[in-house]
Amino acid sequence: MKMNITVVAGGKCIYWDFNGQVVKKTYSESLIGYEILPDESGIVLLEPISEAGSENAVIYNLDGSKRWRLKFPSDLSQGIIFDRVGVSNGKLIVIGIVDGRDVRFEVDYNGLRYINYTAER
Repeated sequence: MKMNITVVAGGKCIYWDFNGQVVKKTYSESLIGYEILPDESGIVLLEPISEAGSENAVIYNLDGSKRWRLKFPSDLSQGIIFDRVGVSNGKLIVIGIVDGRDVRFEVDYNGLRYINYTAER
């Protein structure tokens, strides 16, 4: 089943259809980004930092229930924000800013863990 996403209201509302029902997420500010999971079992949203704080990347299942809110690992310094998301070679990649540097997280979105993460130079 192909997941069709619609973004309206200047990025403040995103919705999709699941089993004939509309699943909607609404925010007071625009989303930073989103990406459909590689297996189309859900979506990752980069929520506005004003509402979610620095750990603003969250994976939702197709039915709209929360699967996992990504956290900055404790062995890194304080993360500022997750600001980019995409799929590369079938893998979910989320980029966060930590200590003024980009950190690339490869996400196991079914196991709810990071496969690895590396600071970009």
